[in-house]
Amino acid sequence: MTQVAQTQAPSPQVAGLDLAPLNARYETMSAQEILRHAIHEQFVDRITIVSSFGAESVILLHMISQIEPSLPVIMLNTGKLFGETLRYRDRLQDKLKLTDVRTNFPHPDDLLAEDPKGGLWQRDTDACCDLRKVRPQARAVAPFDALITGRKRFQTASTVSNCPKRFQTVSNGFKRLQTAQTVQDCPRRPETVPHGSNPKRSQIVQK
Repeated sequence: MTQVAQTQAPSPQVAGLDLAPLNARYETMSAQEILRHAIHEQFVDRITIVSSFGAESVILLHMISQIEPSLPVIMLNTGKLFGETLRYRDRLQDKLKLTDVRTNFPHPDDLLAEDPKGGLWQRDTDACCDLRKVRPQARAVAPFDALITGRKRFQTASTVSNCPKRFQTVSNGFKRLQTAQTVQDCPRRPETVPHGSNPKRSQIVQK
């Protein structure tokens, strides 16, 4: 399932949005119709998609490419990603003709001050996440009023309690993952898994 949700700090125009009518309207819409309405009517020029370019990203990115290929796509590069992930991003961007993929990084000043040797993850995983994920992502999405994400409902309890069910989810999207990859000939993402005790060595598993 995919999610269309407001950012934690929405603009004044969105802060007063009554989600009930929007939820009712989306109740009978298909996934593509919900995305089309959100992008072209409800949040024009104020919406982005956040994607990890993971295995399950293909179906959502494919739908976006059919609706609005110029929609900003924000990808977070923590500085710890496998090269295979970045090459897959490039292949998928070319295949789907996505024209505004933005790769976001931790701020270099923050890295120099807090993790100059790159080993913070070994000492404090929470601090590493804040440095390499939370703050960079917050900066990247700040200009937007709404986000399209691949987050599943069970992953964030606060989101489930704060948003109407249908507004949270675009139904049936991931059920079509296999079909979309086969019919549309989308590249499959190679999965990198650690090899032995050395995290710098990896093997590629074709999904």
